[in-house]
Parts: sequence; structure tokens; C-alpha cells
Amino acid sequence: MLGPRLVLVMTVAAGTAGGAQPDAAPVVAVTYPGTPAGVPKQEDLAAIRALGFNGVEWRPSNRTTFEALTRMVGPLELTIVTGTGVVVDVSIPRPDLQAALWRAVARGAKIITLDPGHRTGPGLTTARGDRLPWTYAASTFAGQIASSARLFAVARPGPVVTIAAPAPRGVEVALLDGDRAWLLIATNAGRTRATFIARLPAEVPPALWLSLLDGSNMSMLRESSGPRWTFTIEPGAALVYVIDKAPKLVSW
Repeated sequence: MLGPRLVLVMTVAAGTAGGAQPDAAPVVAVTYPGTPAGVPKQEDLAAIRALGFNGVEWRPSNRTTFEALTRMVGPLELTIVTGTGVVVDVSIPRPDLQAALWRAVARGAKIITLDPGHRTGPGLTTARGDRLPWTYAASTFAGQIASSARLFAVARPGPVVTIAAPAPRGVEVALLDGDRAWLLIATNAGRTRATFIARLPAEVPPALWLSLLDGSNMSMLRESSGPRWTFTIEPGAALVYVIDKAPKLVSW
């Protein structure tokens, strides 16, 4: 069984109480209805934070319960997300969730909310207390964002990356400008493994790039028009690389 259905909510620099700003790292939040519904519970919030998520989406309620929630999230350093933006339905098959989450970042999302669809509770476990499958991929993603928070806080859309024809269906490649570094994100929302050739702008160095997902290195072919990147990506997967503009590698 694939598990619960998730809704990935992407909001670009808007819709928060608690201050997610354009110059802040993305908030990775979980929709939390309360236990019972409409009543926040400290243990639930602590469980959400323990998995690495740094926000909770709270549906509108009365002022008293919202104030109680605000007091509870303070010590946990959780951001309260109260609004929604572009909504993308995501079915649970792993690793599809990895591609969906990183594509949200590549498109500039500053708030990413995962909704397990539960009417009460944090929605992280089964009735027996076992963690739901989606939490593993999402928790890993949240940790990767947190470990490079300074980079993702300043990252903004960079020059367009061209995928050579015929472009594989479902593959997107985005270049983000991270101030002192370039951030390259490729995602495959298709159902099959895909090999692509991407051409980057001339100002981007073809030297060794560092993977933020597994620490491996990747190089590109140098051409007069700019680097050429040939790579294979699995269905539902993401590739995330960083390189210093110097081009000396930066450690984030």
C-alpha cells in the first residue's frame, strides 16, 4: 500500500505568521489540525520538530487557541504557516516526493507544507505508532535544507538552463544564484529513467561541483558557449549541486 495522500503547498515568500522572509531559508512545514481538532498539543509539536520540520500549518481557529499555539511553538523554533499558495497534489510513491520537494525549491518556494490529510494529530505515524513512509523522504529533505540554510536563504532564480532536444519528459533543470555560489537542481517527475544534456551560461564554471545530497563530485564539459552537463536521473529523483563562483568550492 502506498500510504496517505499528501498535498504539497508552495507559497513564494508569503502566507506566514512567525516571519518567513524572502531572505530566509525555506520553511518545511506539516499541516497540524490539533489533538483534538482545533486544540494544539505540545507533544505533537515536539514530534514534528524532532523529525526536522521547522514549521506547522495551522488552519484558522479562535484567538485563544492560536495564542496557545504561539506560546508552544516558541521554544521549539517552529514557524506558524497560516496561508497557502499554489497547491500541487502529490501521491506518496517514494521517491516521487523527493523530486516534488526539490522542484518546489527550484521554482522559488519559501514555504513548503506537507499535509498528511489527518483530521487530528500530527499525522506522522500509524495507529500502531509506526512512522508513515512519507516522513522519511520529507525529513531527509528538511535536514538538507537546514544544513545549508545560509545558501538557500540567499538563493534566487538564476540564468535559464537549456535542455538539449529531445528534452526528456518530466525533467526540469534550474540554476539558482546563491550570491557567492551557483546552485543547480535537476528533478525528474517522469515515470522512467532519463538522460539529458543541459547547457549552462558561460559565466558558470565547469569545474567540480559538490552534491548537497550525498557529497559526491560532478564535473562538466567545457565549451565556448558555456558548460555542458550530461547526466542520468532516476524517476522521482532529484540532483542538487553547488559550486563557488570563484570557482573555488564553497562549504555551506
